[in-house]
Amino acid sequence: MKKSLLVLTVFLVLIAFTPPVKADNLPQKLKGKILLQVENKGAAWYVNPADVKRYSMGKPDEAFSLMRQLGVGISNANLIKIPVANANFDGPDSDGDGLSDAIEESIGSDKNKVDTDGDGYQDKDEFLNGYRPVFKGGDKSIDIDFAKKQYGKIFIQVESKGEAWYVNPADGKRYFLRRPDDAFSIMKKLGLGISNNDLKKISVKNSALPDTKKQTTLPQGAAKIQFINVVTGKAVPGHTIYCSGCSDVSMQNQAESDINGEVTLKPVSNATATVGKVRTDWHNYDTITNIKLGETRKITMTPQAIGSGDEIYFPETTYTNNAKNKTQLHIVYKDMNGKPIAKRFVYATGPIDINRVNVNGLTDTNGKTIIDLPINGAYRISISDEVGATTIQRFFQIEAPTGYNVQLDLDFSKLDQMISGTKSLSKSYQEGGMILICVREKGTNKPMYSSILIPYTNTIITATTKHDNDICVPVPKSYETVGVPANGLHKGHPDVSTSGADKDGILYLYVTAND
Repeated sequence: MKKSLLVLTVFLVLIAFTPPVKADNLPQKLKGKILLQVENKGAAWYVNPADVKRYSMGKPDEAFSLMRQLGVGISNANLIKIPVANANFDGPDSDGDGLSDAIEESIGSDKNKVDTDGDGYQDKDEFLNGYRPVFKGGDKSIDIDFAKKQYGKIFIQVESKGEAWYVNPADGKRYFLRRPDDAFSIMKKLGLGISNNDLKKISVKNSALPDTKKQTTLPQGAAKIQFINVVTGKAVPGHTIYCSGCSDVSMQNQAESDINGEVTLKPVSNATATVGKVRTDWHNYDTITNIKLGETRKITMTPQAIGSGDEIYFPETTYTNNAKNKTQLHIVYKDMNGKPIAKRFVYATGPIDINRVNVNGLTDTNGKTIIDLPINGAYRISISDEVGATTIQRFFQIEAPTGYNVQLDLDFSKLDQMISGTKSLSKSYQEGGMILICVREKGTNKPMYSSILIPYTNTIITATTKHDNDICVPVPKSYETVGVPANGLHKGHPDVSTSGADKDGILYLYVTAND
């Protein structure tokens, strides 16, 4: 108790000497900052850059969970462009070089070597000065212009083990967040004092976390699964699963995660239930086994990778009940200046239900369209964009639960505020139960647009996706044989076995172009 009182006293003393925010500052100027409510015992708030709303940070463990929940996925190649702060390096340090084992694992250096690349400079010195400890020589990796655009954001390393970093707007450096104590340290050292009157000028968000009150008790003999997107840290509603070993017959066939990304199960006995996805959609995760009665288990889902030149975004969506129990996508489409884009088709691709679901809608004069979605699940909207002589694809992923309107403001003027980052994921289509069939022209290797024929079933799969420079068709692994039908561009290709796919789950087929 004495220790707790001492910590609180020190914390409040720190607040007393923290310069308050001036009254004329706007919420935009405070986005990304941690605010300490000087007239309310130092209550801490984080102003999320994505929506410019303040989130209560609560206790240290709650602050840590919140900061991870609001984190944005980032590749290692982009993370090293941001200068690092000499803070929160404590913890087990096998080689005694001043970098904890957790930090070394995050940056890829050897926790048992003071100088991983053997260039005569210690790992910590290279790390703090903007060099990579795992490569000899080379220029600094720091990119100040890039770093400035990231001020105030919380990043999650999608290529490592989900390590979290906070970019402090005051010094432009990133701070390691390994545990709740690190979040508390950030609150103490980097918090900015603010009065109650000024705080009221920033809209409040009750929580970024799912409602935990109803998680405290489960019905007797039940268990709960919650699905979380590893890139966004947010719940995944509308995901359909099966449960082998559940007493509810309907749940054995399929059940759907609710608006909090949760499914309540009733296993027949302890540690015997198995859960998996019913349909292949845009999320990958391993089959869930040994589910225990009374437990709540969080499952992180990895979005499927996309072509190396493309990017995927996870825009903010809101959900409202549909009066007719339909599942609909309500879109407002705006250009780079925030103006409505009229008379433009918007295309969305959803889960595989025999074939990949493809839907579209035409925007009206206000840039609005409503698209009926035939099934629940994850959908991706594809937008082509000309950048010089290159065409890139931007994908926007949303989750659609049954009986809800998914409200999406597809505003390109706010693109930099959207969570993005899966082009850095190395997860292949194999993990989603898919292979890619990529068709090329014989002799030139030029990518060719084509559909894929599944022999003996009269099934033709037409949905395509980009993979590097190829135009490919995702096909479920369950199909052992595929063929390419002739079209106006090329001749057909005879049926072949899908066992010829390479280690990345890609099968290249070569056709002859028409004269």
